[in-house]
Amino acid sequence: MELELKRHRWSSLDSPYDDSGVLPDAIRQLCAASDRQAAELAVTRISRVLPTHEVLSQASVATASALVSGLWRCDDTVVDLVLGLLADMAAGFEEEESGDGEYSAVHLECLKEISLGFIAYVEILETSSNVDARTACIDLITACGLATEWLTRRAAFFLESASRLPDMRDFADVIENSLSDLRERIREGGPDL
Repeated sequence: MELELKRHRWSSLDSPYDDSGVLPDAIRQLCAASDRQAAELAVTRISRVLPTHEVLSQASVATASALVSGLWRCDDTVVDLVLGLLADMAAGFEEEESGDGEYSAVHLECLKEISLGFIAYVEILETSSNVDARTACIDLITACGLATEWLTRRAAFFLESASRLPDMRDFADVIENSLSDLRERIREGGPDL
């Protein structure tokens, strides 16, 4: 994760509140946290710079890439917080305001970075006992499948497979809604991979 953090010039990245220089330390604290309170404090620090109810920015793209890199080292007790932040960025809340159904350029950049963690989301969905982590993974797998053509059928396959697991019954409605969106994407001409 440190190499990914060093790849960005944080203080020069635009964000809604122009203090993106604090993000690397907050990301480090979140991904290294072993207790919930410390992780929630780090999430609060990140959210102050990148509030999920506002438009995505270049700082959002860099944060998404760093969180995906840091996901591999997260403690199971806090991994849902990292996944939740990624799911919020994948949702791209500013897109709802535009109403045209198209992804903005910065949203596409975020989704590209988030898609790099696709296989981790699948593994966490399959093996985690954390309900919030699993829910975020369903959202992330769906977002990756909808935004990245070569992942569309793969996302549908993994969600269909996960829906058959005995301990996934509580997620049936969420998975079915996600599968409906992915199937629509496939009908619209998604790739046959």
